[in-house]
Amino acid sequence: MLKISVLAGSLLVLGLVVLAGGVYAATSGDPGRSGKLDLTQPQIQELHALWRQSRQEAQGRRAGLRAKRAELRDLLRAGQVDQAAIDQKVQEIAELQTAALKARVAAQIARRKVLGPDQQQGQLRRRRFRGDPARQDPQSLGGSTTPQNEEASPALTENAAR
Repeated sequence: MLKISVLAGSLLVLGLVVLAGGVYAATSGDPGRSGKLDLTQPQIQELHALWRQSRQEAQGRRAGLRAKRAELRDLLRAGQVDQAAIDQKVQEIAELQTAALKARVAAQIARRKVLGPDQQQGQLRRRRFRGDPARQDPQSLGGSTTPQNEEASPALTENAAR
Protein backbone atom coordinates (compact mmCIF):
# COMPACT_ATOMS: atom_id res chain seq x y z
CA MET A 1 0.00 0.00 0.00
CA LEU A 2 2.88 2.33 0.79
CA LYS A 3 4.46 1.56 -2.61
CA ILE A 4 1.22 2.63 -4.32
CA SER A 5 1.21 5.87 -2.35
CA VAL A 6 4.81 6.60 -3.25
CA LEU A 7 4.16 5.82 -6.92
CA ALA A 8 1.05 8.01 -7.01
CA GLY A 9 2.95 10.82 -5.31
CA SER A 10 5.79 10.57 -7.81
CA LEU A 11 3.36 10.67 -10.71
CA LEU A 12 1.66 13.69 -9.18
CA VAL A 13 4.90 15.62 -8.78
CA LEU A 14 6.01 14.73 -12.31
CA GLY A 15 2.65 15.78 -13.70
CA LEU A 16 2.70 19.11 -11.90
CA VAL A 17 6.19 19.85 -13.18
CA VAL A 18 5.15 19.04 -16.76
CA LEU A 19 1.95 21.04 -16.35
CA ALA A 20 3.73 24.12 -15.06
CA GLY A 21 6.47 23.92 -17.68
CA GLY A 22 4.09 23.34 -20.59
CA VAL A 23 1.79 26.21 -19.69
CA TYR A 24 4.70 28.54 -18.99
CA ALA A 25 6.41 27.68 -22.25
CA ALA A 26 3.23 28.03 -24.28
CA THR A 27 2.09 31.26 -22.67
CA SER A 28 5.22 33.11 -21.63
CA GLY A 29 5.72 36.49 -23.17
CA ASP A 30 8.51 35.09 -25.31
CA PRO A 31 7.28 35.14 -28.92
CA GLY A 32 9.72 32.37 -29.71
CA ARG A 33 7.77 30.07 -27.45
CA SER A 34 4.15 31.10 -27.90
CA GLY A 35 4.76 31.92 -31.55
CA LYS A 36 5.34 28.27 -32.37
CA LEU A 37 1.72 27.53 -31.51
CA ASP A 38 0.42 30.77 -33.01
CA LEU A 39 -1.60 31.55 -29.89
CA THR A 40 -3.99 34.45 -29.98
CA GLN A 41 -4.06 36.95 -27.14
CA PRO A 42 -7.39 35.56 -25.81
CA GLN A 43 -5.92 32.06 -25.83
CA ILE A 44 -2.86 33.24 -23.91
CA GLN A 45 -5.08 34.96 -21.35
CA GLU A 46 -7.31 31.91 -20.96
CA LEU A 47 -4.33 29.59 -20.58
CA HIS A 48 -2.86 31.92 -17.94
CA ALA A 49 -6.18 31.90 -16.07
CA LEU A 50 -6.38 28.10 -16.22
CA TRP A 51 -2.79 27.83 -15.02
CA ARG A 52 -3.42 30.20 -12.09
CA GLN A 53 -6.58 28.33 -11.09
CA SER A 54 -4.97 24.88 -11.26
CA ARG A 55 -1.93 26.17 -9.37
CA GLN A 56 -4.08 27.54 -6.53
CA GLU A 57 -6.06 24.32 -6.32
CA ALA A 58 -2.87 22.25 -6.35
CA GLN A 59 -1.43 24.31 -3.49
CA GLY A 60 -4.51 23.50 -1.39
CA ARG A 61 -4.27 19.81 -2.24
CA ARG A 62 -0.56 19.76 -1.38
CA ALA A 63 -1.28 21.36 2.00
CA GLY A 64 -3.89 18.70 2.74
CA LEU A 65 -1.50 15.99 1.64
CA ARG A 66 1.28 17.36 3.87
CA ALA A 67 -1.12 17.35 6.84
CA LYS A 68 -2.15 13.72 6.19
CA ARG A 69 1.48 12.67 5.83
CA ALA A 70 2.31 14.37 9.13
CA GLU A 71 -0.56 12.49 10.76
CA LEU A 72 0.77 9.23 9.30
CA ARG A 73 4.25 10.05 10.56
CA ASP A 74 2.81 10.62 14.05
CA LEU A 75 0.98 7.29 13.91
CA LEU A 76 4.18 5.52 12.87
CA ARG A 77 6.16 7.15 15.69
CA ALA A 78 3.62 6.32 18.36
CA GLY A 79 4.69 3.90 21.06
CA GLN A 80 1.74 1.63 20.33
CA VAL A 81 1.35 0.95 16.58
CA ASP A 82 -2.30 1.02 15.47
CA GLN A 83 -2.27 -0.84 12.16
CA ALA A 84 -5.91 -0.02 11.39
CA ALA A 85 -5.32 3.71 11.87
CA ILE A 86 -2.17 3.55 9.75
CA ASP A 87 -4.02 1.72 6.98
CA GLN A 88 -6.80 4.30 7.12
CA LYS A 89 -4.33 7.18 6.90
CA VAL A 90 -2.53 5.55 3.95
CA GLN A 91 -5.92 5.17 2.24
CA GLU A 92 -6.70 8.86 2.84
CA ILE A 93 -3.34 9.85 1.37
CA ALA A 94 -3.92 7.64 -1.66
CA GLU A 95 -7.35 9.22 -2.20
CA LEU A 96 -5.85 12.71 -2.05
CA GLN A 97 -3.16 11.70 -4.55
CA THR A 98 -5.79 10.22 -6.86
CA ALA A 99 -7.85 13.41 -6.64
CA ALA A 100 -4.75 15.44 -7.49
CA LEU A 101 -4.00 13.29 -10.52
CA LYS A 102 -7.60 13.56 -11.73
CA ALA A 103 -7.47 17.35 -11.30
CA ARG A 104 -4.24 17.51 -13.28
CA VAL A 105 -5.78 15.51 -16.11
CA ALA A 106 -8.89 17.70 -16.05
CA ALA A 107 -6.70 20.80 -16.26
CA GLN A 108 -4.82 19.35 -19.21
CA ILE A 109 -8.10 18.63 -21.00
CA ALA A 110 -9.31 22.16 -20.27
CA ARG A 111 -6.10 23.58 -21.78
CA ARG A 112 -6.51 21.44 -24.88
CA LYS A 113 -10.02 22.83 -25.37
CA VAL A 114 -8.50 26.32 -25.63
CA LEU A 115 -6.23 25.21 -28.47
CA GLY A 116 -7.26 24.45 -32.02
CA PRO A 117 -6.49 21.04 -33.58
CA ASP A 118 -3.24 22.23 -35.21
CA GLN A 119 -2.12 23.89 -31.99
CA GLN A 120 -2.88 20.71 -30.04
CA GLN A 121 -0.71 18.68 -32.40
CA GLY A 122 2.07 21.25 -32.14
CA GLN A 123 1.91 21.15 -28.36
CA LEU A 124 2.02 17.35 -28.32
CA ARG A 125 5.05 17.30 -30.61
CA ARG A 126 6.84 19.93 -28.52
CA ARG A 127 6.15 18.09 -25.26
CA ARG A 128 7.22 14.75 -26.71
CA PHE A 129 10.59 15.86 -28.02
CA ARG A 130 11.44 18.80 -25.77
CA GLY A 131 15.01 18.86 -24.57
CA ASP A 132 15.83 15.16 -24.75
CA PRO A 133 18.02 14.24 -27.73
CA ALA A 134 17.28 10.55 -27.20
CA ARG A 135 13.58 11.27 -27.79
CA GLN A 136 14.02 13.52 -30.82
CA ASP A 137 11.77 13.09 -33.81
CA PRO A 138 13.68 10.77 -36.18
CA GLN A 139 12.49 12.75 -39.21
CA SER A 140 13.95 15.98 -37.85
CA LEU A 141 17.29 14.21 -37.40
CA GLY A 142 17.20 12.69 -40.89
CA GLY A 143 16.73 9.19 -39.51
CA SER A 144 14.27 6.49 -40.34
CA THR A 145 10.71 6.57 -39.09
CA THR A 146 10.34 2.81 -39.53
CA PRO A 147 10.31 0.92 -36.22
CA GLN A 148 13.25 -1.44 -35.93
CA ASN A 149 11.05 -4.51 -35.55
CA GLU A 150 9.22 -3.86 -38.85
CA GLU A 151 10.59 -4.34 -42.31
CA ALA A 152 10.92 -1.32 -44.56
CA SER A 153 8.80 -1.18 -47.68
CA PRO A 154 10.47 -2.34 -50.92
CA ALA A 155 10.48 1.24 -52.25
CA LEU A 156 12.40 2.45 -49.20
CA THR A 157 14.85 -0.43 -49.39
CA GLU A 158 15.40 0.22 -53.08
CA ASN A 159 16.06 3.94 -52.48
CA ALA A 160 18.49 3.16 -49.65
CA ALA A 161 20.48 0.82 -51.91
CA ARG A 162 21.12 3.59 -54.45
